[in-house]
Amino acid sequence: MEKDVNERIQRAIEVFHERYYPEGVVEYLGRSADGKLAFEFSGHMCLTCGVEDYFEDFRAILSKEFEREFKIQKKMPADDENTVWIVVYTPSEVGTEENYKMKYLVIDPEKDEEIEVEV
Repeated sequence: MEKDVNERIQRAIEVFHERYYPEGVVEYLGRSADGKLAFEFSGHMCLTCGVEDYFEDFRAILSKEFEREFKIQKKMPADDENTVWIVVYTPSEVGTEENYKMKYLVIDPEKDEEIEVEV
């Protein structure tokens, strides 16, 4: 069974790279006992053009390779520039999505104060 899981993960990565490399690069990080899978995304993915689309596209590939539905449970940047992301996928029946909220610091020039915005 271990070999089958690793083969499916490797095939999902290969399919993703066939479509998106070098803009999107995915690397397998590991899995939990209940089937959650963690991956690192890097490359030249444009944050404003849909970095989330890369995560969703890989989710669809992963679901097809495993012949079961996966969803994104967690996504978080792994660096300050948001160029490397850790994404955890979970089988649909296991968990719920935890959205990462980005925080920005905005300076109000009229009041000369900093405002933290979460989106």
